[in-house]
Amino acid sequence: MKPLICFRIKIFLRTYLGISLFFLAVTGSTKARTITAGPGVDYDFETIQAGIDAACDGDMVLAAPGEYVITEPITFRGKAITVKSEAGPDETTIKMATPADTNRGSVLIFENDETEASVLEGFMITDGKGSWVPSVSKYAGGGIYFNASSGTVKNCIFIRNTANPGGGGGVSACFGSSPVLADCTFMENSATYGGGAHCWDNSYLTLTNCTVRENSAGEVGGGVYCCANNSSVTITDCTITGNSAMSGGGLWSGINSSAIVTNCIIRGNSAIGSTPQVSGYGGGAECWNNSSMVMSDCTIKENTAGRDAGAVFCETSSVTMTNCIIVNNTAKHAGGGMECVKGPLTLTNCTIARNSAGEPGGAVLCWQGSTNITNSIVWANIAPQGREFSVVYGGALSLSYSNIANGQAGIHLQSGCTLNWGEGNIDADPLFARYGYWDDKGTREPLDDVCVEDDFHLKSQAGRWDPDSQTWLQDNVTSPCIDAGYPMSPIGWELFPNGGFVNMGAYGGTPKASKSYFGEPICETIVSGDINGDCQVNRTDLEIMALHWTDDEPLPLP
Repeated sequence: MKPLICFRIKIFLRTYLGISLFFLAVTGSTKARTITAGPGVDYDFETIQAGIDAACDGDMVLAAPGEYVITEPITFRGKAITVKSEAGPDETTIKMATPADTNRGSVLIFENDETEASVLEGFMITDGKGSWVPSVSKYAGGGIYFNASSGTVKNCIFIRNTANPGGGGGVSACFGSSPVLADCTFMENSATYGGGAHCWDNSYLTLTNCTVRENSAGEVGGGVYCCANNSSVTITDCTITGNSAMSGGGLWSGINSSAIVTNCIIRGNSAIGSTPQVSGYGGGAECWNNSSMVMSDCTIKENTAGRDAGAVFCETSSVTMTNCIIVNNTAKHAGGGMECVKGPLTLTNCTIARNSAGEPGGAVLCWQGSTNITNSIVWANIAPQGREFSVVYGGALSLSYSNIANGQAGIHLQSGCTLNWGEGNIDADPLFARYGYWDDKGTREPLDDVCVEDDFHLKSQAGRWDPDSQTWLQDNVTSPCIDAGYPMSPIGWELFPNGGFVNMGAYGGTPKASKSYFGEPICETIVSGDINGDCQVNRTDLEIMALHWTDDEPLPLP
């Protein structure tokens, strides 16, 4: 029996060894490769598309610096690969020449169920003409067209691409696409809808740390456009500036869509139309027809509208804004800052200042809809009627714990409209750190003039944040807006001493909120139980603690 046992052992060992070698071979064959593309014999392939065609999931196609002129769109073929330039977008361009097929003039198309694992990084994308979409008889995506597919795009520049007539001069996401774009620049692109970026028909577009500037749309959404069937755009840490359209100069969201905008600058955009009820609405942004827009920690300034709402316009939709600065916007007709028509506009801890309108509503025009404002500062706006607010055609305006210039005298209330003047409102100079101005440097030479930006932090003898020096400065006066917000509002991340109550204005509830002053030198010692920071533990601290006993907000660190 001994030889039989030995024979069986040999068979087992051979089988085990064969299986092991097989798996080793498979593992070795699927190791990610780097495939090079560029001119000459030093590269694996001459074109980027040839490199993609040879790649497998997990591979990288690395493109040499230079200009890649194409006549057919580059496609990923559904592969989970990375296509990256060696030298970045300033040195590596993909340019669409005259398309071989005029129906496919986009520089790149994602159309084979690609996911976020399909990555494009470090290219300048230019001269795209868009791809024809038969179902709507329009072009889409001059630079990139996402058709029922997704993908990740990093550190790319989209410049001088078009989609006319159609949507998304730079990028278009359609039919259930959900691309993610980060660290990209959209510049001088044009389309009928969404000069820079376009999101349509149940699609989800994410823009992070992008610059969208000097794009144009023949109709709406000069910078970014989102529309139809629960489409959504999420914009974070972006700058949207110098874009233009007939309405919604910077951003447009409409027809059952939504926009979430966080920590963005929307500046110097324009709604250049002027036709009543048709165009010229929302220089900075427009939200229209059963849609929603949520903005937080944004600055919306120096936008213009040929008709209404220099900054933001909403109609039959909802707009919610928190910790936003809305300043220096202009409307030729009404609503220098904002206009709400048949929909709710809700503002919490916002600063609305120095906006101007040619007719009613320097800060806000409320038309048939409801506007609710809390913990905010509305100051130094200009209009011949309703310097701060105008409420018309059955509109309703509710104000509480806010600083309103001229009090109720600054509000134009048409017959049949409602003003709910709540508790805690004041009319006092907010003592902003400074209004912007031109510094001539003490010379007559205009070329050395410097623009000093507005600073809407509140002056405080205990300390206010200075964005120029990135330090805390102490003033010789303290704003009446400090600790003047709604007592039940969480103080959020206001630093110690914070008085235990939220500040009014855009910085209330944030780490850059101005500090509370109690008429004495700042308390240098943190006393256990001293909630408001006045160096005493007394009944006031107990009352503040009881007031916020059930809050879920974390207490700020001293």
